[in-house]
Amino acid sequence: MTTTWSTPGSVVVCSRSRAANLLSSTNTRPQIGAFVSICCQSTNDCGPQSHQRPYGLSKLFDVPKLLMRFDDDSSDTPYGPKMEHVELVINFFTPLLSYFRNEEEKKLVVHCYAGIARSTAVTLIGFAMARGAGMEPLAMRDLLAASENGDRIGPNPVLVGLADEALKRDRRLIQASISW
Repeated sequence: MTTTWSTPGSVVVCSRSRAANLLSSTNTRPQIGAFVSICCQSTNDCGPQSHQRPYGLSKLFDVPKLLMRFDDDSSDTPYGPKMEHVELVINFFTPLLSYFRNEEEKKLVVHCYAGIARSTAVTLIGFAMARGAGMEPLAMRDLLAASENGDRIGPNPVLVGLADEALKRDRRLIQASISW
């Protein structure tokens, strides 16, 4: 079976299993230019394999990678997203904004366990940074196009709230993430 890209553009948001398929394929792995892996901190949140990185990640050489661990909590818990995670994302994405502007031939792959909450919130941060203040609804539209789960997503509200604060968006990022 040939693995191919199922979303247009330079950003792909997907599940851990889909990321493993992309990493394992000699078709798609050479096209990956940057990679974000979000795994659970505890096994309580997502299940027994949720804390494992996708198979094939070690085969990505000379590719910028951001590896984070936090649970998909929607409240302030010890294992949930924190401002330090948002700061890591902002610092990682700052030199990579060309991916979010669809100016790259290679792909930025962002995954979490299901590709629904944490990875979409992280990717929304990148699109919001690339679009600029006041363009949060367009950033959300971009996220929907990049997500392999289509409109079955729900960006993690804690992470989006922290990003809204860090990027000084006056709740516009929060509003865009819930009003689409």
